[in-house]
Amino acid sequence: MNISKRNTALDIVRIVAFFSVAAIHFWLYTGYYKEPMVGTPMLVFTTVRTAFTYCVPLFIMLSGYLLNKKTLSKCYYLGIVKIWSIYAMASVFCMIFKHYYFGDELTWYLAIFSIFDFKGANYSWYMEMYIGLFLLIPFLNVMYHGLNSKGQKKALIWTLIGLSALPTIANIYNFMEPGWFMNPTISDSYQKLIPDWWMMIYPVTYYMIGAYLKEYPVRMKKRYNLLLFVVVACLFGLFNYYRDYGRNYSWGLYTDWHSVQALVLSVLVFLFFSQRNLTKCPTPVKKIFAHLSDLCLGAYLMSYVADCVLYPFLYKIAPTLNQRALYFIPMVLLVGCASLLLSEILNLLYKAIAWLTSVIFQRKKKSANAKELVETKE
Repeated sequence: MNISKRNTALDIVRIVAFFSVAAIHFWLYTGYYKEPMVGTPMLVFTTVRTAFTYCVPLFIMLSGYLLNKKTLSKCYYLGIVKIWSIYAMASVFCMIFKHYYFGDELTWYLAIFSIFDFKGANYSWYMEMYIGLFLLIPFLNVMYHGLNSKGQKKALIWTLIGLSALPTIANIYNFMEPGWFMNPTISDSYQKLIPDWWMMIYPVTYYMIGAYLKEYPVRMKKRYNLLLFVVVACLFGLFNYYRDYGRNYSWGLYTDWHSVQALVLSVLVFLFFSQRNLTKCPTPVKKIFAHLSDLCLGAYLMSYVADCVLYPFLYKIAPTLNQRALYFIPMVLLVGCASLLLSEILNLLYKAIAWLTSVIFQRKKKSANAKELVETKE
């Protein structure tokens, strides 16, 4: 690993994104979604949950920042081998875990098809999305770098935002139902104001934003950046609380990964961490961050196992949501670290398989060369 060529700040961005996934999942495993939106505690919980919705978009923006110069080549596409291998091993691990821990059926037939339909590892929806994005990246780069000016690239970014994010703030109101704005829970229908067919193109939106920030860095003072993040998170949290007041949390356009909420929070977090100058950071520390960063993909997939094993213990010591919420930071750190350890196992296994495959290939190549030499002499 050549540390001199790595940007430690970007390694930290990936690590922050992973632990933010664990933070989002905390609310899934502690009963938050089963409680009505009533009272100050639920307002606080909703705001905290909202503040971490940058997790998945941050991963995609990082890809745009790092991969925007990649071109169409055999070497580039070979990069999918490790990604797919880690995913496949994580899927097998998760299926074996579910078989012995929950008693789920497991056969070779089910295992193979569960890998290819992205159901083996419970959080593998991200892989299904990312593999498609990975295949498109060389063409997306041609599109981005084919634009001749900063203004044109801005126009591309704003167009993508308009297609994927703007509907999540424009198409979420009911103007026909009397009293709806005073009590939005009386109806989940809304009047569409702008087209929303292209909302699911959001991975391209985040990718292009990452590419743009690489070429045209946006500078913001740390204290203003942090203050703006806190203010925005509080406003969005309050809005989400208002939309579901009196009932359980409901998934809406305004809270999804392509929402304006996630977009604004993601950009602010990305700017805050990616702008840090860590050139004077000790080399051993840089190596630790680099290694943890490389483990994040496997840790993301394996965090399902850590979630299922660890959260039942929390229920035993904290019977109510209010009590469990006090363990937010310890549980996020514990699940995150446990997932990284599981990912370390996957990466060691991958290295062992890669080494063995290389040895076998070299032996076959030597054997073929020796045979060719004998035939030439004859």
